Amino acid sequence: PPAPVAHTLALGSATSANTFFVKTGYPDAAAASDAVRRFRTLAEYEAVSRYGRLPNSLTGLGVNWDIAANANGKLVVTRDLAALFEFFLSSHTEEGLETSLGRIEEYLRGSLPPTAADEAQGIVRAYLAYKQGLTRFEASSEGSLSGKGGADLMVTVGDIKAAMNQRAAARRQFLGSEVADAFFKDDEAYDAYTIGRLEAQANPSL
Repeated sequence: PPAPVAHTLALGSATSANTFFVKTGYPDAAAASDAVRRFRTLAEYEAVSRYGRLPNSLTGLGVNWDIAANANGKLVVTRDLAALFEFFLSSHTEEGLETSLGRIEEYLRGSLPPTAADEAQGIVRAYLAYKQGLTRFEASSEGSLSGKGGADLMVTVGDIKAAMNQRAAARRQFLGSEVADAFFKDDEAYDAYTIGRLEAQANPSL
């Protein structure tokens, strides 16, 4: 896998834009003079997209992503950024991966100032590389959580736990700790809770 990408990011909650065209309050005079388009609905995005209407699987869905930059023009990374990636990537079987990635770039560059959009594009590439290698971290399907023996169940839970730990490490290797935490912290907390329950159920001494 590639070396971790060094992102200069501002983590936290982004402020949703209330207008279709907004002026960004950047100290840079050139940046401040540029209007940034904010898409309130998918229809507004489709109206200006060079790819035209969204595929059928995405038509009619309501989205409200919190995508923004801070006052210095740096990307604010939130879980919504990963949701945006997944939304457009989910249609790659209908439109092709190239078009799905093109839509992501188009949406980001239409919603963010140039510096933040460039940072987001770097994260897209790292995110896709992570997703493409994700099957390496899936637990073995040879075991079964419904097995009769507690020992067999414990082995299976151990395999799942190891796969989850490897996947968490891969996220940080591909995305960096800050982005991985913003995207997956809640998921990983729930995974740890679930594994704890399974380990307790599989322990015959409890």
